[in-house]
Amino acid sequence: MQVPQTNNSGVLTDAKSRVESLFCLCNSWLHRVWLWLMSSVCQVTGRRPSFGNNVSHSHRKTRRRWNPNVHKHRFWLPSEKRWVVLNVSTKGLKTINKHGIEKVVAQMRRRGEKV
Repeated sequence: MQVPQTNNSGVLTDAKSRVESLFCLCNSWLHRVWLWLMSSVCQVTGRRPSFGNNVSHSHRKTRRRWNPNVHKHRFWLPSEKRWVVLNVSTKGLKTINKHGIEKVVAQMRRRGEKV
């Protein structure tokens, strides 16, 4: 593996170096790093994690993250006669149930999402 490239202040310059430096961690941290790198974004609604504070009884604040309920789900596209795997939240599933998978996939393609 190459040595990560840094600028004069010691900050990693390119994304590849940042990812490589994260994977240099020992195996016990590898799972946490992988979860941190995984995208938890709904492909239908665009719902992303939101951020805020945990507030203790003494009102000390520590940062936290609320992840959306995103799962990989397989849908059958009758027009293309193939399965499509999407990362969808529960709201995305409701949208697909209401409008149909064909209409939702057409909207996603208009937005430029690869399906």
